[in-house]
Amino acid sequence: MRGRALFFDADDTHLTPSGVVTCGTCHPGGGEDGLTWFLHTAGIAPKVRRTPPAWAAREELAPFHWDGALPDAATLSHATIRERMEGDGLLVDTDAMAAWMNEAPIPPGAPHDGAEGRRIFEERGCADCHAGPLLSDARSHDVLAPSPDPLAHLARSPPLLGVRARPPYFHDGRAPTLLHVLSDHGERHGRTRDLDDAQRAALVRYLQTL
Repeated sequence: MRGRALFFDADDTHLTPSGVVTCGTCHPGGGEDGLTWFLHTAGIAPKVRRTPPAWAAREELAPFHWDGALPDAATLSHATIRERMEGDGLLVDTDAMAAWMNEAPIPPGAPHDGAEGRRIFEERGCADCHAGPLLSDARSHDVLAPSPDPLAHLARSPPLLGVRARPPYFHDGRAPTLLHVLSDHGERHGRTRDLDDAQRAALVRYLQTL
């Protein structure tokens, strides 16, 4: 409860001196705002990044950020306070914030029949990287075409729970829908390049159930 209070606190100047922005501004309810941001601060080189869900800062998904540079959720919280919210982080109980994110609610899946899509998911190698209870191996993979961002071809496997409610996709939001993930990026994303339209639709239905 202490961590939850800090997450939505706009009064603590060590968190946010402006008194306007909280962690919950970009992560409403412990989730995500669905926006892609152009980041350029003193501590962050210019890049485009999509807001990840705060509930994905669970212990088993460490390290964090798209480049895996932050070893735990407390470090992630402190870095976000300093680099994004302009606070100094002094006296902020980032361990409590990490504890709350470790328990924050995950969006439910849709009640579809995903049996055929699950078979494709397992046969085409999707489960190689999206494995375990949260469907992520917490590793980076070379699955995207290059872009002006020199590291944009690397993508950490995101957890797929609640994925239906989390467009756009990839770390820079380049795929507006799950179908675009499979149709536009299938050549590097599992063995999905040669799926036909019906197979892609079945796979999307399964992903929507997660």
